[in-house]
Amino acid sequence: MPIVVTAQNTIQIGAAEPLQGNAPEGSYAAVFEDDGDTAYFYALDFANAEQPIQNALHIYNVADVSDKHLPSEVTIGWSTDGSKVVLLINGYPMRCLILRPSMATAAPPFRPLMLIPAGAAMTGRTTPSSCLLPKPETTRSIAMHSHQFDHWPFADAHNTASFSTTKVVREHLPVLMVSHDADGAWQFLDATSDEPGEALLVCMACIYERDQSLAQIADLPLGWSTWRQEVGGTWERFENPPEDDDEDSTA
Repeated sequence: MPIVVTAQNTIQIGAAEPLQGNAPEGSYAAVFEDDGDTAYFYALDFANAEQPIQNALHIYNVADVSDKHLPSEVTIGWSTDGSKVVLLINGYPMRCLILRPSMATAAPPFRPLMLIPAGAAMTGRTTPSSCLLPKPETTRSIAMHSHQFDHWPFADAHNTASFSTTKVVREHLPVLMVSHDADGAWQFLDATSDEPGEALLVCMACIYERDQSLAQIADLPLGWSTWRQEVGGTWERFENPPEDDDEDSTA
């Protein structure tokens, strides 16, 4: 997923200093705020004057951060279409908020996508070897690590960041559904859960290394999805419905 960094600053944990990153277009913004006791990540819609705060996610308790004496780099990045915003601290993706397809519902327009448990990245400064954590750069790549393939079928680079689930990455369930979103993001899913808390970022090569039959869908066009009943089964492809159609159906 291409990321546009709209705000970045080095902070001291526990020092009240908000950071705001506006969406590339539209009335949305995201704010990281450490009030000295707790830190939150807010989604705002300035078009809603009565209630601009649309969602708020807890990030950490200052008292629980073991290395709060060290400076921390906070980054807010948006997808190019303004539908997703991610908070990174020291390169770790803490939380992502996804804009709901319909603003006509009573539910908040932003839903959370939990990338790693709140505060998990604040207990140490070493990067795990599981290659689930991207660098806070204006790219869509995971930090480089080694993969060797005789043939790489995707047009995207090995270390391109993609969405997957804890069941695929940690429980080794097979990938049964793949989406190549209109914004270029890839999703490799187990087709058993759509819970936001199940989501993880993982490099494409790590997914492909586990199941090289995914080469069969490497040419999946933007805005298309595909699914199969089992590993080795036939992939059925379909075009994702336009967002406007989704909005009409939920209005």
